Amino acid sequence: MSVAEPVALVERGLDTLESLGAADTRQRRGRRLLGTALPPLMAAGALLAIWEIVSLAGWKPDYVLPSPAEVWQAFSDQWQAGHITEAVWTSLGRCALGFAISLAVGTPLGLLIARVRPLRLALGSLLAGLQSLPSVAWVPAGIIWFGLTERAILCVVVMGALPSIANGLVSAVDAIPPVLIRAGRAMGARGLSLYRHVVLPAALPGYIAG
Repeated sequence: MSVAEPVALVERGLDTLESLGAADTRQRRGRRLLGTALPPLMAAGALLAIWEIVSLAGWKPDYVLPSPAEVWQAFSDQWQAGHITEAVWTSLGRCALGFAISLAVGTPLGLLIARVRPLRLALGSLLAGLQSLPSVAWVPAGIIWFGLTERAILCVVVMGALPSIANGLVSAVDAIPPVLIRAGRAMGARGLSLYRHVVLPAALPGYIAG
């Protein structure tokens, strides 16, 4: 037997082991994917079945509790008419504008509350209380203040997002190691320069999370 033959046998054995390992890896991935996707699909199927049974039982009129097929048909009709995409883009535009306003107001407000102690004592607990309110709680107030207008919708979006943004920035600023601020001041950072180059970059992870 030449020297090349054992080497070839070893290479074939390694190739076989590699192919078996790849097949086993694919099987594990398939089982993991099946175990992850199957429970939600079963839950959705059970919900649709219960919905269909209740609808067929006639417990409520069709205009109150339509069947899944009727809902799907109405959705398809609205999609073909272009109303669904129009409604989605309108909602996204309102959310984007409201979130931009919340960022523009909540960021300086959060910085002021975090760094000015009297302001924190005056507004900190109020801001935390506002954050605990669900956004839907602002719907009646928005309608009373602005009527059935776009401003009422923006009010709901802003009041739902602004407290979270401001409180998130306050928590992020509180978590900044004091040595960073001292180092920035030692290097000549003062006033807005300190916030721009030290405070905001150091608080960025918590700010984004908030």
